[in-house]
Amino acid sequence: MVIRDNSAGEWHRANLTGQLLNYPNSEEDDELNVEPPFDESVLTPEQKVKLDELHIEHPTLVRSDLAILIRLNLLSLRAACDGRELTFFEEQETRALEKVIY
Repeated sequence: MVIRDNSAGEWHRANLTGQLLNYPNSEEDDELNVEPPFDESVLTPEQKVKLDELHIEHPTLVRSDLAILIRLNLLSLRAACDGRELTFFEEQETRALEKVIY
């Protein structure tokens, strides 16, 4: 992989086939890493209460990260009750925050 600068001052990454891919500038990095607000409708009422409690205890943590922790804890406890470990698919589904997990 080759990284080169064009005349406009933008960095490009060229893969082995020679195709150029845009590489963002450091000024743009700050804007790209802004996390969109997550939709709390994917949480049950009990999970929302727990999220509020955890956010009060740990105000520096991001609410979406706390929601993921709550859901991971729920699924890992459920898996332990079934006598198994949490699967990769279950973990990825939990982190996506796309659907309600009861």
